[in-house]
Amino acid sequence: MIELLVVIAIIGILASIVLASLTTARQKSRDARRLADMKSVQTALELYYSTNGNTYPPRNTWANLTADLNAGYMSGVPNDPTFAGLTTNYTYQATRGDTAPTACAVVPCGGYLMRAQTEYIGYLTADVTGVGNVPTAACTSAGGPPYNYCVKI
Repeated sequence: MIELLVVIAIIGILASIVLASLTTARQKSRDARRLADMKSVQTALELYYSTNGNTYPPRNTWANLTADLNAGYMSGVPNDPTFAGLTTNYTYQATRGDTAPTACAVVPCGGYLMRAQTEYIGYLTADVTGVGNVPTAACTSAGGPPYNYCVKI
C-alpha cells in the first residue's frame, strides 16, 4: 500500500511539472502569433500605402482598419488571441508621420502606430518596444495597460 502511495505521489509531481511548462509554451505561442499578426498587417499597410497615393488608412481603431485592408490587401485582419487573463486587443492609430504619434484624421497620413500586449513577461520587450523611435509613453494607452509591442512608421 505504501509503495502505491509513493508511485501516485511521484506521478502527481511529474504531472504538475509538465502542466507548468505547457502553460509557458502556450503563452509564448500566442505571443508568437501576435508578432506574426503585426508583421502581416504591416505588409498589408505598405501595400495600401503604395497603391493609395502614399497615405496610410486614416483610421484610429483596429475595427475600422478592417474595412480598408479587407478590400484587396489581406483576407481578414487578425484579432488578438485573447485568453482569460488578458483582455486587451490590438490597436491602430493613423499618424501624421512626424516624431510624435500625433493623430491623423485627414488624408494624407504619413505614418501609423500599432500596439499589442504580450502575456509572457519579457517576451519581445527588449527587442521591439521603441521600434521606429516610438516614445515609451506612446506604448501606454490612456487608461489602459502598457503595450509591450509597439510599431511606429
